[in-house]
Amino acid sequence: MLNRHGNWSIVNIIIMVSLNTAIRTEVCRFAAAEPDPETASIRFRLAKPADLSELARLRWKHAGSAKRGTSQVDSDFCEAFKEFMLARLANEEWLVLVAEARGRLVACIYLQKIARLPRPDRLKRQFGCITALFVQKEYRGKGLRGELLREISEVAQAEGLEYITVRPSAENRFLFRRNGFRHIDPEMKLCLK
Repeated sequence: MLNRHGNWSIVNIIIMVSLNTAIRTEVCRFAAAEPDPETASIRFRLAKPADLSELARLRWKHAGSAKRGTSQVDSDFCEAFKEFMLARLANEEWLVLVAEARGRLVACIYLQKIARLPRPDRLKRQFGCITALFVQKEYRGKGLRGELLREISEVAQAEGLEYITVRPSAENRFLFRRNGFRHIDPEMKLCLK
């Protein structure tokens, strides 16, 4: 598990998301697979301000701009992204966990912390919302998304968050279920734009 400074530490922790026995067994079997040489050297850590240009490039690439034939990162987008994230990392509204291999970022996951109204028995209440998860194409299919989910869950637990939500695409629902997320559908939405 990562501590606040991106270093590994041993902490007794209860996983936030509910895991039933079948899922837990599946995850254990998955984790016991032969380690991939490319992913064996991956290091997980919290993002720093120095990472923002690279995170902007990853966001540009994975948010569809590259698919529309625009591979060059727009400078206005890059500056807006860096300004947005710098403010949110500084006041700890967001946690961004990155996976680094050979000195470059190969994957990341964004978790927005959302405050809840205090209760008499719990004055500080927060939950997390995963807003994005990216893995570079050459690192896909190696279990990295599951590792990112497990790592961000541990970080969120250490931060005192009550639970994590996510709105996965249809093709990613299995990944989240396999990592202990359950489908709970009381949500309603009013589209304003």
